[in-house]
Amino acid sequence: MPIFVAWQLNSNLHLKDQKKMILLQIPSVQQPQMLNIVKSLQTEVYRIFQDNDAGHSFMRLDMHDDLKGIHIKKMSYFDPFIKHFIAETLDAGSIAEIALNPSDLVECLYIFDTVERIGTVFTDSTDLLNHYMDKASDCSLFCELKAEVENEPFSILELDLSSSDLIHSFSNEVTLLGPTDVEEITNAMNSIFRGMNLRWVEAALRSGDRCFASMSGGEITGLGWGSIEDDTGHLISLGVKQRYRKAGIGTDILYARLLWMKELGVRKVFSEVSDYNLASRDIALKAGFIETGKIYLYHIK
Repeated sequence: MPIFVAWQLNSNLHLKDQKKMILLQIPSVQQPQMLNIVKSLQTEVYRIFQDNDAGHSFMRLDMHDDLKGIHIKKMSYFDPFIKHFIAETLDAGSIAEIALNPSDLVECLYIFDTVERIGTVFTDSTDLLNHYMDKASDCSLFCELKAEVENEPFSILELDLSSSDLIHSFSNEVTLLGPTDVEEITNAMNSIFRGMNLRWVEAALRSGDRCFASMSGGEITGLGWGSIEDDTGHLISLGVKQRYRKAGIGTDILYARLLWMKELGVRKVFSEVSDYNLASRDIALKAGFIETGKIYLYHIK
């Protein structure tokens, strides 16, 4: 299988201009030697491509990429948030890779958190899901496609916010936190979500995500995040400290985020909830969410 090495002389070259880059097709037997030569050049190595049998090109992204040059084929329920996920993942120090079809349309986004060892394959191509599952080891992968592998199903729950009255009486104080609260947020996230990539907190805030937290005596007792793209909202990472559970905190944080989003003109909100997380699922269904799809978590040895 040939490998293609591309480099640029100008680090400001946009992704959409990739066809103008110098491409070298190298016989497999010469790849190790040629890659060493490329690394020793005073030229910036910009991209390494490797084609699969279906003609896809896999491109590892970095923070300098101009994402405006990426043309995304409709491939996932999460399409409106694809570029958001890319920027946030890279800012947190993790991996983002796209697969382009022969027409140069993005047919898959693969993101992988190297700390948590969990990733997502956004695609409608079974071949591309299999590609990433085959190369995975000792990690977990989310995908909307169902494979014949043991998995944990998550429901994609959706709420028509434009027609929801959002009548709710709060039992707990809920506060919108920001960049000046990074240390407190990080400590709370670390307490609730053990083993998470703590760099994600600042990356999420920089990308526009907002953190809502319940407070008691100056302590964060629970929190949840929300992000907005156009008129769609995404709810993620709702968690409550063990000793404060069953006090209505999760419901209060849910409604705080919904009220914030409605005020900003969001019309549709969605969240992914494990089918085994009956408490979170019940909170969402009582608020009017309905199931519109599935995404599956595969644990790969």
